[in-house]
Amino acid sequence: MRIIKWINRHAEEILLVAMLVAMLVIEILQIFMRRVMGASLSWAEEVVRYLFVWSGFLSISFTIQNQSAMRLTMLVAALPRMVRHVCIAAVYIMLTVFFGYMSAVSIVQLDSMHQTSAALGMPMVYVYLAPVLGFVLSVVRCIQALVVVFRGFGKRHDHDIIIDTKPEEGGVNG
Repeated sequence: MRIIKWINRHAEEILLVAMLVAMLVIEILQIFMRRVMGASLSWAEEVVRYLFVWSGFLSISFTIQNQSAMRLTMLVAALPRMVRHVCIAAVYIMLTVFFGYMSAVSIVQLDSMHQTSAALGMPMVYVYLAPVLGFVLSVVRCIQALVVVFRGFGKRHDHDIIIDTKPEEGGVNG
């Protein structure tokens, strides 16, 4: 159970770091090959591009899980506690519906993909799997956030609500 919780908490983070390191190593290798050896790697740019696409879609669920997406904290913090909970729940419900719809659209797109990439000859279905996985993981993360929000409805304090409503020290209100 402890391993499952750890994977749940760090899966996207590990994948994103691994992809970033892979992109960095491949680009450095490409620069070395082109400048020092005088021979370019035909596949390097394509691999980095596809890793970038994958990291973009995985970062959506990562930001939902870590509550690091853009938000209007000052506006939400000014609302009464119950209204704040309702607004946060409404946002996560809308996000769940949106990401669910985008998952379905991505699956339809994935089903019609029968091309191969130019340099690698790799089936493009692997690239088009990125939005599917990214949106499905985002739905899962939104549902997890909704569970936390709904658990906080009856609580007197907001410390375990999804957003941090306390002003930062040294800030405008701190």
